[in-house]
Amino acid sequence: MNPALKATPGKILVIGQWKTFFSSLEAIAPAHWQLIQATALMQVKRIVESEVVDLIILTIDPGQLGFSAVTEFVTELRLRAGVAHLPIIIIDNEADVDRQAESFAMGADAYFTPPIDSRYFPAAIDTRLMLSQVLAESAPPDQDVPPVSSTPVTAPEPPAQVSSIESREYFEENFLRLKSLLLRTRDPLSLAVIELDAPTLQLVPDAGMRSKAVGKFLEIIRQTLRYTDVIFQAREGHYTALFALAGNKGSYTALTKIKDAWEQEKHYLPDGGLIPFYAAIVSIKQDSDLEEALQRAHALIEFGRREHKTLISEQSESGEKRQVLLVEDDATTSSIIEYRLTRDGFDVSPFYNGEEAHQASEGVSYDLIILSVKLPGMDGFELLSYLRKSPANRSTPVIFLTNVGQEQEVIKGFGSGADDYIQKPFSPTELMARIRQLIKE
Repeated sequence: MNPALKATPGKILVIGQWKTFFSSLEAIAPAHWQLIQATALMQVKRIVESEVVDLIILTIDPGQLGFSAVTEFVTELRLRAGVAHLPIIIIDNEADVDRQAESFAMGADAYFTPPIDSRYFPAAIDTRLMLSQVLAESAPPDQDVPPVSSTPVTAPEPPAQVSSIESREYFEENFLRLKSLLLRTRDPLSLAVIELDAPTLQLVPDAGMRSKAVGKFLEIIRQTLRYTDVIFQAREGHYTALFALAGNKGSYTALTKIKDAWEQEKHYLPDGGLIPFYAAIVSIKQDSDLEEALQRAHALIEFGRREHKTLISEQSESGEKRQVLLVEDDATTSSIIEYRLTRDGFDVSPFYNGEEAHQASEGVSYDLIILSVKLPGMDGFELLSYLRKSPANRSTPVIFLTNVGQEQEVIKGFGSGADDYIQKPFSPTELMARIRQLIKE
């Protein structure tokens, strides 16, 4: 775990019959975790009624808990008072981008596929535990927000309000705190502006009916988003949301569900027509402040109006590909990696010589760096040292490529600032699984 992050004690409920995963989780769990296992969904209600649980891990394994059952259960949890706020992690035995997006839309906070990295996964879980603590500590004094450790639930309960509306002051405070926490752990943070078209809203002749329309719109937003998605109301029918950990695709899927639900509400205008809905998503970067992010989101919404696009994201409209620096001296290995990354939408800059890569990368910012240890001109450790000194790549995820049996190289790589490693020979599928864990899209 990142030494700059304080460990947050937590009781973690692991649901599913995937015995090998639970055993591997026990092996890597830090001392401040307490693991509880439930092998069936029906056990969970009994456990949360009698135990104080801080985080839930749901495992999906063919023949055991299927994907549909898990996502339905996540939706149910997000509507239950007392547990609606808990971080929910999904472990899926099959890597699938669409299932990942659907998981986030249903209310999951994170989605992982094997192999589970023994260094990254505990840090990621600790980040979710700390995120809950951050949100609880920064909640307005008059806001009824569940604590990090929930009070045991007594059934029956009414549906819980998943997301709550914050004042501008508390929204700004959460923006700064979430940005500080998530950028340190390289987890995604997105901002969305969600609004009803103001000129059309004013065409609703009755003030009471207009208020009802805005109230219904807000109800849909609150029921769709998660507890960890912080919302601020700027004005009537105009909202700003922070999506922690979901990434661009997960945030976009959640907004799509808001759009689909709103389009069923067509009875507010005199002619029975629909009040248009617009939303824009932007990514929060190291140098982003709230006003700058809001300006980017509002500019996207104006672009969407002109182009008749209801939902729009910065990433989809920019058309920019993620930039990867690949430094590998073996031509065959380099070609395999470049082919797979290019096929998956990355823009790859390949080099076979460490010194040449150093000269070409000065001042260039990358989204991912893949380095071989042994390189002509300059080895991978020295090259990484130079890259880490550059502000452009100080926090860029780095994967080291090592040979089997070179444990000292792995240790030295982590000491030099690498985030992960993979041993040769490896499968392209394994490589992409590691990359997905480091780059949240």
